[in-house]
Amino acid sequence: MKKGLAALLTIALFATGCSDKNVPESQSINVSADFSGKTSSFAFNFWKAYEKENGGSYFLSPLSLNIALGMLLNGAEGETKAEIQNMLGFSDTDVATINASYAEILAKLPNIDNKVTNLVANSVWHESDFQVESAYLDDLKKTFSAQVFSKDFGNASTVKDINQWASDNTKGKIKTVMEKIEPHQVMFLLNALYFKGDWTAPFDKEATHNATFYGEKKESNPSFMYHLGEYGYTENEEFQMVELPYGNEKYAFVALLPKTGSVSSLINGLTQEKWNTASSSLKKQKVEVFLPKFEIETSKNLSNVLHSLGMKKAFTDAAELGKIAKVKNLLVDFVKQDTYLSVDEKGSEAAAVTSIGVGVTSVPNYPMFRCEKPFAFVIVEKTSNTFQFIGKIADLQ
Repeated sequence: MKKGLAALLTIALFATGCSDKNVPESQSINVSADFSGKTSSFAFNFWKAYEKENGGSYFLSPLSLNIALGMLLNGAEGETKAEIQNMLGFSDTDVATINASYAEILAKLPNIDNKVTNLVANSVWHESDFQVESAYLDDLKKTFSAQVFSKDFGNASTVKDINQWASDNTKGKIKTVMEKIEPHQVMFLLNALYFKGDWTAPFDKEATHNATFYGEKKESNPSFMYHLGEYGYTENEEFQMVELPYGNEKYAFVALLPKTGSVSSLINGLTQEKWNTASSSLKKQKVEVFLPKFEIETSKNLSNVLHSLGMKKAFTDAAELGKIAKVKNLLVDFVKQDTYLSVDEKGSEAAAVTSIGVGVTSVPNYPMFRCEKPFAFVIVEKTSNTFQFIGKIADLQ
């Protein structure tokens, strides 16, 4: 079902900044509650904006997007910079402080859970004749550990090299992020994010069975995994929530199932406060979980979504990107995300690449969580409550 589902782009999203006291001790990400709170608000705003414009099934990485936009922010000035900062929630935070939080996340994220693989990589690709400001490249190297490549954009091998970088940094899950380089394009900022985690309590393959999924547009008969086990669970008048941990429980797949109304209404009504209230009320108890096996792969241009969130001037010929290069006709040509996710009895594997192009102008005694209708989900790093990926399943093949 790879091509049948529309997945949502990857980018970084940071939530409340509080550590879960029930999470086993090990290395944690230390970012301020102010930083994580603002970035979680951006994630919810981004989720709603994408849902409004696109709908359907999708897979997103607020984390990848946030990091890529952070690299762009370092090159922006004036109103362009202000719009990006406001959209990300950093209007009252200086760039040096923002960069320190990005650096902390990038340094610590791969080592949060030794039973989970979580890799982050950044790169800058520029036309060899395009004179990028050395201070800008230094900032990206220092804060984002970005690799810098100076290439002949007129040579077809450059596209091949960019795609190979994306593949190498997503374990081959995203092989193509670019088909060609247009004559007006002079630079690309890329973030790659890869995640692979085994369930703390794997699903028994013997219990997997076909059942009906009642989608938004059609009914289908996918394979459902089943497990009766101890999970964090809560419910309110709007939805049920269950937390399925990975590895040493530093990461979790959190699914939200509406009780009434559509999953779209659920997503549009989500706020940071509502999320925090529900997640803080999760209580470990016996839960019957029915979860479909699924795989999503897609490619999506996010420029319109970001424009609707207030990042406008960067996409016009009035863009102020003077910290990138001392030319007056630079603009953001596109923001695009390519994503991949598979969920099966063993665990989950996810990947995302965000590209920014710069151009010149069951049993009644137990709660039952049966995902046989559209549902939403989040993959979260629990020590910092960082939303790595968010998504929705509307229909299945």
